[in-house]
Amino acid sequence: MLEYTNSVIDTTSKFICNSRPRRFGKSITADMMTAYYSRSLDTEEMFEKLNIGQAANQKIQDEYQTADS
Repeated sequence: MLEYTNSVIDTTSKFICNSRPRRFGKSITADMMTAYYSRSLDTEEMFEKLNIGQAANQKIQDEYQTADS
């Protein structure tokens, strides 16, 4: 989901619907995305060992204003 979001974040397709059944992790997905994009958290070390940390478009990590920052 992060890789797809990174690929469309500065395009006209930047609005993403996260529809999942009840109790299937919508909040945890939103929390993960907030942690990834938030400027107030230094998450590079957290994500560097994961596939998304190796992705070419990973440079936008820690770049956006989020609700917690």
